Amino acid sequence: MVVGGLMFFVRWFKRLRDLWEDVNGAPGRPGVPGLPSIRESVAHMNDKIDSMSQRVEDIEKEIKHNGGGSIKDVVHSLDEKIDVLQAHFTRHLLNSGENRPG
Repeated sequence: MVVGGLMFFVRWFKRLRDLWEDVNGAPGRPGVPGLPSIRESVAHMNDKIDSMSQRVEDIEKEIKHNGGGSIKDVVHSLDEKIDVLQAHFTRHLLNSGENRPG
């Protein structure tokens, strides 16, 4: 009975220690890396979120028209130029067919 009670206490104490380490972190030991605290983990995640938010903002700037400098503006300009070249090429082909001796 005493041994059972002692084992219960030891298991409960280990769980409490695990919770403490999860909240406060634990230093590294030989062969075992340290464990960051919850605060450190949340701060790291916030830094990552801030970084990703900035990257998303940069991408959004490139896919919206902004007067010529965005990728979308450049693609639109190239599309217009291709249409003009295609029209010139088609006229050239039609005109060259008319000038052939028949």
